[in-house]
Amino acid sequence: MDLVLQQPDINVSRWTGEPGIRARLLTRFFGRLHGYYPEKYIGATIIYKRTKPDGDVERIVVKHAQFRQDGDEIQSEEKVLRSLWGSEHNLRLIAIVDDRKHKGSRWDRPRHRTQDRRTLPWKLPVNQLAFKSIKKFRFFVTEYLSRGDGLELIARCQEKEIKISEPILWCFWLCCKASINLIALTKS
Repeated sequence: MDLVLQQPDINVSRWTGEPGIRARLLTRFFGRLHGYYPEKYIGATIIYKRTKPDGDVERIVVKHAQFRQDGDEIQSEEKVLRSLWGSEHNLRLIAIVDDRKHKGSRWDRPRHRTQDRRTLPWKLPVNQLAFKSIKKFRFFVTEYLSRGDGLELIARCQEKEIKISEPILWCFWLCCKASINLIALTKS
């Protein structure tokens, strides 16, 4: 698969923040090996994009442990996302790091994977020699959802005079409730 590699637009004023050391390491990794360039840095989250040969722009989100943090929060979030795989209205994992912490059948490729396999491999191999520093901290890759948050949805519906039906509201509420319950069970 040929990718059109574009140099990143280094216009720091449009980025939410300056990249930390781990974000810079990940940017080098995803740029060199997979053709992704940073679009936005938001704390321990990086939005990457690449342009495919047909002109379509493909985006992914990489979440990583902050510098001087052990990654327990990242590990917990990764487990929750993995357990919610296939449920509607939830963010989907695209890739995890191929390391000793992701062994066993529960970390096998999900059956109903919706992403194209050419986006990224399910278990990202990280070359120990070339990217030694990246092996020392946790990160995972999720799909990019560009639709915004609940407030933006409500604002768009009001602007277009769309009434949200009660069954739709119940679906949102039940998804939120199920996610909160799962997170509470995972933490305990």
